[in-house]
Amino acid sequence: MTNADHVVVATPTAEQDTNRRNFTEGPIQYQTDRAVAFRTDKILWSSARPRQQIGQDFDMVSAGWNVYRDSGERTKRTTAAAPRLEPGHTYLLALRWVAGQWTVLGEGAAVPFDHQTVGEGEWCGRTLSKEDVARGERFSRKDDHSLEKVVHGQGEQAVARELERAKTEAQARRR
Repeated sequence: MTNADHVVVATPTAEQDTNRRNFTEGPIQYQTDRAVAFRTDKILWSSARPRQQIGQDFDMVSAGWNVYRDSGERTKRTTAAAPRLEPGHTYLLALRWVAGQWTVLGEGAAVPFDHQTVGEGEWCGRTLSKEDVARGERFSRKDDHSLEKVVHGQGEQAVARELERAKTEAQARRR
């Protein structure tokens, strides 16, 4: 967590297209990102010296849309192995302040958290059931000791416990 400023439970409340990129060739006419507004539901952890304090609300850029030239069809753009961050869902986010904006810490730093359960909810533009998530976990790496994997299927208390354990271990290493 040394690079994170905050770990929060957050819910997207609105989205707006941004960063439109037009293409003159190929099947895609244009792509957009989305400016997503979030409500901070709870701060689970903060750095002793965050680069920026997080407020009750914050904004972040997320994957947007592909619009196809021939049909005009608008399809969800997703990023590899990451949530799309959609209104109607809740997420655990490890955030850092970079170049004047919030961004997730990296892969695995945006985790579905619907119904206060780690790993349940929207993933790559699809809402996953408990069965879908369990099936995916059977195929995940055995050597994955990430926070997401350790507390998968558990709630906020398990996340807070693991964050505290990581903090205690980091302090012990500095001594």
